[in-house]
Amino acid sequence: MAFSSCFCYSPILPKVSDENFKAHKLILAAHSPVFKAQFFGLVRDPSMDKVEVKDVEPFIFKVNIVLRSRLKIVLNMH
Repeated sequence: MAFSSCFCYSPILPKVSDENFKAHKLILAAHSPVFKAQFFGLVRDPSMDKVEVKDVEPFIFKVNIVLRSRLKIVLNMH
């Protein structure tokens, strides 16, 4: 199986309140045990391409997932 066709390398579209994000399953799973179980656990759905995130504001989600991921990449490059 080619890496590009593997479900774990596919993007996902998290929806937080009324805002949509583009994300990667591996990045989300690395930051959250809930996402890890949802994407790679025993009851995973390989065809899942959208997920709704509840009980968090879009800004907080963005800071915790998107910006923190970018910061780690920048810090690891130095």
